[in-house]
Amino acid sequence: MSRPYSILWDPQLDPTVHSAVGRYLVDLPVPPELERALHDCWKRCGPMSSLERTFHEEELKMQYHFSDRAVLYIQTTRGRAIIASGPPDLEEVGRVLDALPRTLRLRTTLYVLDRWAERATPEDDSAA
Repeated sequence: MSRPYSILWDPQLDPTVHSAVGRYLVDLPVPPELERALHDCWKRCGPMSSLERTFHEEELKMQYHFSDRAVLYIQTTRGRAIIASGPPDLEEVGRVLDALPRTLRLRTTLYVLDRWAERATPEDDSAA
């Protein structure tokens, strides 16, 4: 039976080990459309620190790969580690969150993303 959500964390593994959480955002691919959005962002923002650049990259990757989804993630030394994603109604993702060990749940961020197609483009910003 197919689930309407994805669990990228295995509860059988030690939740304190970074590799237990599944997929790291940094490991997800950067297709041409996302690459263009990143370059547009860097152009609009101008000079930035590596920390700011990483933040913008992670935000756009989250928007692109998890468009119109709810995502559970934890921040690690390697960046955001995705634990689960599901419909934005939060019911399924909430069940995953409830099932996490308390130590992991306390480090978890819930992020509900808009549709990628509905994100503002530079042209939209200038029209406002």
